[in-house]
Amino acid sequence: MKYLIYINAEVGSVFRSQVAELLFYYEQNNIFRGIYLLCGVRNNNEKEKVSDIFKNSSIKIIFFKTYPNYFIFNRQQSNELLHKLKQVSAPADYTLIHIRGELLSMHCISGIKSQFGSLRQTLVDIRGAGWEETLEFQGGNTFKNRIKLINYKHAFNSLKQFGA
Repeated sequence: MKYLIYINAEVGSVFRSQVAELLFYYEQNNIFRGIYLLCGVRNNNEKEKVSDIFKNSSIKIIFFKTYPNYFIFNRQQSNELLHKLKQVSAPADYTLIHIRGELLSMHCISGIKSQFGSLRQTLVDIRGAGWEETLEFQGGNTFKNRIKLINYKHAFNSLKQFGA
């Protein structure tokens, strides 16, 4: 049996229904030897919410700080994930990694390579219309939104490095 590392960047409106329920299903059906949730949070309220959701679970939660989607924070976000991935004690040959989102996957590259040797055991779960949402629905400062698109471009270009 393999281990699963599920990496999620935010505790949004669908966290309970899409992330937690999937992990509970895996846990209840003994699909993995062990499950790690690397969960990005912005504040203690989010941390408490996640801890409460998983309080009766054997899923191991490792929290990491999420940074805004601007390229000036890329190094900090990547370093944060590198540090947190080192806290996972699962053998490389028996571990699958599921990353929720193309932006997060870009930040995980060096950490996964460092801890597990390659990206071939990693699935990137593309969330959808981040590019379009930034252009059409975030409103506000057009300059700031254009800067955010730099990260999306880099993220999409990095996807070819992953196993799936």
